[in-house]
Amino acid sequence: YWIDGKRWPAVELVCDHLLPIARDGLRTSGIDGADTDKFLDVIEERVSQRRTGAEWQLYSLARMKKQGSTRAERLDALVATMVDRQQRGEPGHTWELASLDKRPITSIHGTRVEHFMTTDLFTVREDELIDFVAMLMNWRNIRHVLVEDANHRLSGIVTNRALLRALADQKAEGKQVDLPVRDIMVKDPISVSPETATIDAIRIMRENRVGALPVVHKEQLVGIVTETDFNRIAARLFEQSMDAGNSVPRAKASPPDES
Repeated sequence: YWIDGKRWPAVELVCDHLLPIARDGLRTSGIDGADTDKFLDVIEERVSQRRTGAEWQLYSLARMKKQGSTRAERLDALVATMVDRQQRGEPGHTWELASLDKRPITSIHGTRVEHFMTTDLFTVREDELIDFVAMLMNWRNIRHVLVEDANHRLSGIVTNRALLRALADQKAEGKQVDLPVRDIMVKDPISVSPETATIDAIRIMRENRVGALPVVHKEQLVGIVTETDFNRIAARLFEQSMDAGNSVPRAKASPPDES
């Protein structure tokens, strides 16, 4: 409610009532008109955008998540974007949403699994039917589903290959059997900790010929890192190296010596 007893939306109250009062007050106080416009115009534009700094962060994270990325990558890109915009002196209400292009990844060396692992997990129990796992994989467009017990401890992993093989066997035999996850899952899969070096995780996957590594911390399942995550990182590093190569000026060829 405003002093007239009417209910006003916040945007209208600020732009149509409070700012005009502020302008009149500053003018009466002898404040230069240019200075008044400089600061009050920023307030008016920011209010008109109807987006706070917190909302900018949430919208940016939501958009980057749809682009395919890990939580750490999104947070790195968000912070890098904020630093870049602040250094340019751009007002917050003019900022475009953050992009994954701002990820400050320059080398895999020195990074850990926790920087790239996926923490938004979809898990199942051992007694779930494989039909449910198939729908989950299709719905989330994933190739690995983790299996955990009632205490959120890792007990297995189901791969898309194992699932397809089981479904194909059922079709070949001409019968439909409600198989539980425990019958096709890899029991006690190889896992790593969040502090595992990225290079070591890649080596473990290559040596054991696995496409995913569950991430466990204090016996609790906290994430998963897959070959898709590392392929995305490699693509990003390749793009950066190509951009750096294109930005290096080429030396001009010397004219032939005609002497």
